[in-house]
Amino acid sequence: MVGSMSKAARKTWWVVGITAGAILLIVLVFDWNWLRTPLNQYVSQKTHRTFSSSDLHVRLGWTPTIRLKDVQFANAPWAHAAQMARIGELESPVTRLPVACGSAACRLPEGISSTWITASRCHCASM
Repeated sequence: MVGSMSKAARKTWWVVGITAGAILLIVLVFDWNWLRTPLNQYVSQKTHRTFSSSDLHVRLGWTPTIRLKDVQFANAPWAHAAQMARIGELESPVTRLPVACGSAACRLPEGISSTWITASRCHCASM
């Protein structure tokens, strides 16, 4: 069967195999914390509040899961408490990937069944 393949088909299979191997290698050695600082800056810029986290971990699968540790989120300037939230660990599945619309959303269920928050302290003020 291999002998009957055309030269172009063999070349295509080589390219596909090398590309798949490169993607697998990148996934295996990629450190998600490389994206933590840009993520913290993005959230801070979008909310106009200081946001920080100390560890970012992503578990890939049918439903990818994002886990952040030591999350701190500043309160609004008019609020009494300086911090709105201090969360020891926040874990949430990502329910849709940024395909056409460019927005991925972490599912915040009606209950708190699939978003895990541990060691948290929140200060929410009403206007």
